Amino acid sequence: MSGLPASPKLRVSLPSQNLVDALEPSAGVELFLWDLTGPAPAEQFDIVVPPYMGGVGALAALDSVDVGLVQSQLIGYDGVEAVLPAGCLFANAAGVHETSTAELALGMIIASQRGSRTLCGMRPREPGTTASAPAWPTGACSWWATGEWGRRLRPGCCRSRPR
Repeated sequence: MSGLPASPKLRVSLPSQNLVDALEPSAGVELFLWDLTGPAPAEQFDIVVPPYMGGVGALAALDSVDVGLVQSQLIGYDGVEAVLPAGCLFANAAGVHETSTAELALGMIIASQRGSRTLCGMRPREPGTTASAPAWPTGACSWWATGEWGRRLRPGCCRSRPR
């Protein structure tokens, strides 16, 4: 023993049981289940993780507790400053969702380019009807990306040339 007092446990509030269950127990961390509805299970938290899609209004529940940091699960922070208690730090989830969001956007662009809406819409009504749509390799495509997407895409990593 060094003679120093033991450091207090890090107090973390998580909004769902699946997040609590996903973390390994640690001697230095005390986990609380709180989705920002109902009374807080403690008066003080070092970190509060709000619900994924709870909206910024849910952060009003933090007025009744002492919080060091709010770790959002979202990339955005619009409207947070208006409801965040004074002196409370806020961290968004920049870098967490960009890849999956880009994948979804690309899938929707390809689906649109390939006429999926038309094809899916006509199948139940007109059996045996066929249709065609241009494919990317037969056309040209340009990508412009900003923000985190732009930082992740290197020049030349997405290229399509007409055949």
